[in-house]
Amino acid sequence: STDLRRSTLASYMARANYSFDSKYLLTASARWDGASQLAAGNKWDFFPSAAIAWRLDREDFMKNIKWVDQLKFRIGVGSTGNSSVDIGSTLGLLQPLTYTFGSSAQTGYVSSDASLATPIPLPNKLLSWEKTLQYNLGLDFDLLKGRISGSLDVYKSKTTDLILLKKIASVNGYVTSYDNIGSTKNKGIDLTLNTVNVKTKDFSWESTLNFSVSKDEIVKLDNGDMIADRFFIGQRNGVAFDYIKDGIWQNTTEDMAEMAKFNANIASVNSQFKAGSIKIRDLNGDYKIDANNDRAILGHYNPSWTGGLTNTFNYKNF
Repeated sequence: STDLRRSTLASYMARANYSFDSKYLLTASARWDGASQLAAGNKWDFFPSAAIAWRLDREDFMKNIKWVDQLKFRIGVGSTGNSSVDIGSTLGLLQPLTYTFGSSAQTGYVSSDASLATPIPLPNKLLSWEKTLQYNLGLDFDLLKGRISGSLDVYKSKTTDLILLKKIASVNGYVTSYDNIGSTKNKGIDLTLNTVNVKTKDFSWESTLNFSVSKDEIVKLDNGDMIADRFFIGQRNGVAFDYIKDGIWQNTTEDMAEMAKFNANIASVNSQFKAGSIKIRDLNGDYKIDANNDRAILGHYNPSWTGGLTNTFNYKNF
């Protein structure tokens, strides 16, 4: 046996740039990417992109605006790919399992052992690239002789043929399999702002502000919501899906009567509610707390926005 794992990515790219009158710019590119870990016949795919830009600062109507050094408007569309699956996951590998023959143990091999932390996936001969198509509007600016500069981008993207590791029935001989099973969309804004606040012979103070807003949404899953993986159609990726906590059961007549209704449906005495335990909301009102009917989406773990501010100070050689 060996722990050596190897994958290969091969890419071919062509790019063409065109400039007219130093004001109107065009960039077009094409990529052909091949990933060894994808299924045979689906290892290669094509990803084109194109963008145009307009240098407003070089137009005649901007020549008398002295405080604008550069102002460029951009619009682009492009496709990218993702092939991040485990090496060998499309091959149907075997893994060792110990069997008992009489009084001795012997090692045999099985397709996948569900008891392992990472069971081997069922090979999927149709597994192909996950593709993202993105549209982008951008503005680059440089003002007041470099005192203020930055860029603003607004984007919208859609990912199709989403690669996910899904659970399957163990009758297949495996319990998981990679598949292209859905699509997502995302939109957001990115802002970068650079300022030179103070600049003298010996001292300078510069600031950089970054701010991003992003909102993603799961658009499609081939087999509907994937509760075990916390994927829900119409929701963001990375949701908090759990019971709703409604405080603590109290040692009052009302609470004791309510607890008795719940405890009548709980066989184990050690699992029954008592004063001081957490009160869980019964969403369907059947006085049974179960994972199928009483959990809800409480929020999401990914931030709605991120930001950062960096200040750089220079004094002589420090």
